[in-house]
Amino acid sequence: MAFDGIMTWAISEELSKKLTLGKIEKIYQPESDSLVFVIHTKNGRFRLYSSASGNAPHICITQREFENPKQPPIFCMILRKHIQGGRISRIAQNNSERIIEMDFQVLDDLGFTVSKRLIFEIMGKHSNIVLINLKDGRIIDSIKRVSIDVNRARQLLPWLVYTYPPSQCKTGFKEFLEISSSDESSSYNEVNHLDYANSISVNWHDANDIMTKVGGISPRVADCISHSGFDLLKGLACQIESMNVEAKIYSNGSKMTDFHIISMDRMLSQVKSFDSPSKAVDYFFEHKKETNTLQQSKFNILKKINSIREKLGLKLQRMQEDVLKAKQSDHLRLYGELLTANLHDIKKGDTIANIVNYYDNSMVNIKLDPKLSPSENAQAYFKKYGKAMNTIKEKQPMIDSVNDEILYIDTVIDHLNRATEMRQIEDIKEELIGEGYFRIRLSKNKTRRSKASKSSVSNGKINNPLVFNLDSGRKIIVGRNNKENDVLSLKMSAKSDIWFHTKDIPGSHVVLQTHGLKLAEIEKNFPEEIKTAASIAAYHSKGKSSENVPVDYTEIKYVRKPNGTKPGMVIFKNNKTIWVTPHVPNHP
Repeated sequence: MAFDGIMTWAISEELSKKLTLGKIEKIYQPESDSLVFVIHTKNGRFRLYSSASGNAPHICITQREFENPKQPPIFCMILRKHIQGGRISRIAQNNSERIIEMDFQVLDDLGFTVSKRLIFEIMGKHSNIVLINLKDGRIIDSIKRVSIDVNRARQLLPWLVYTYPPSQCKTGFKEFLEISSSDESSSYNEVNHLDYANSISVNWHDANDIMTKVGGISPRVADCISHSGFDLLKGLACQIESMNVEAKIYSNGSKMTDFHIISMDRMLSQVKSFDSPSKAVDYFFEHKKETNTLQQSKFNILKKINSIREKLGLKLQRMQEDVLKAKQSDHLRLYGELLTANLHDIKKGDTIANIVNYYDNSMVNIKLDPKLSPSENAQAYFKKYGKAMNTIKEKQPMIDSVNDEILYIDTVIDHLNRATEMRQIEDIKEELIGEGYFRIRLSKNKTRRSKASKSSVSNGKINNPLVFNLDSGRKIIVGRNNKENDVLSLKMSAKSDIWFHTKDIPGSHVVLQTHGLKLAEIEKNFPEEIKTAASIAAYHSKGKSSENVPVDYTEIKYVRKPNGTKPGMVIFKNNKTIWVTPHVPNHP
């Protein structure tokens, strides 16, 4: 976990220097497990955010804005009663643990000054925020109440005496730092209070030994320390105490995975650097939340749309089987003809007729219904044949329609998989609602789309389109969903612009602006632009992972949308095909 004891120490020191003696002006509880404090200090107002969520517990000074419920939760009201208007007298880490204590001096109902403490336990799924009375150590309340049914060893309920989470039977890293500091200025006998820690031998170049014996250190940090030794920890202590700390966010590929004040460049790729721990923490969790929200929205829509596609696939399979069976019914017509030609040799009551096929002189055995006359049996076979032909006539258009619908669904899935912004997700969702795939859920709490998720298209234009600038000054524009595809191909582009789309593969519409030049001129003088645009189209398609992808291209004037077709669905003519490797320029 990125938020280990060392990171907690750095955050607590930053909060202490910036917020101590500050006055609590406002308290909000935007979510069931998070709090926002507006704190007035001599250096201005600060917004402190703390979350006790199981998957993203943290505390930091934030610049984020939060929507607050109209009716504040009970814990928020309790905090307003007990600490709003009070001053922060102390902020400190508890030993080397992932616990930050914030003490307040407040006036009670009688005008006397009393002391309260807010304890932030940053411990994964066991994270919590607890308010206690310092005089007797009793719990006033907690953001997550823990009863004996949940935890037999430690309950967090009003009126109970607060106890700290059980230790891991390790010596905190701060104790080793204190020993080191004391040893530099004092003899061993002068640091008896650290005898236990001093008696422990730690191999600071062995990550496993560090993890086994030293508390407050995460595995990745232990690995980093093992390569530099104890001096790395001592250097960090100096940086934290002087607040000369650089915090970094790291990634594993394209996904942000960690943050810390310790350099992890050896294991992970650095993404961003910040001049304070709070800024790094705030940025990390803000973007993690956005990513989680995006992925969850994707998952929810994909789950529904994949279910729809599966049903369409089964429907298509059944119809194709019916048509295939019908196409194999020529023998029915033959049986009717042979029976008609041999009526004089057949009697009512016969169950089978052995007749010579006059087309190839082979013997044919035809089953008969003994209840029917020979003529009626012949007509029955003609009727079955006619029914089979009608099946082909009726179901082939239905098959074509379902195929078109599956193709449309595949384009939606492709756009969803490539969506990087919430507004693209919202556009796709609205598109599916408009096409009747999803129902609109009306509720009392229904709100409009946020500014962040504002529609990507308006007034016949794409808002913040995905554009690639060419050296010639021309541009390549990419549609990122079916709404954008329609606007790009049918409204935004000039008739001489060149339209690209992967051949028989779901993907985006891509347009190369020609500034009035004809296709032949572009092909002759700027063939690399054709190839670049085609490569971009291949990259923004389901064929992205392939090495050689066919891409059709033609002038916009040859692209049209038939009436009644679904968003993003067009037909085109006079096209050419180029085979390319999916690729996009480095800087769009």
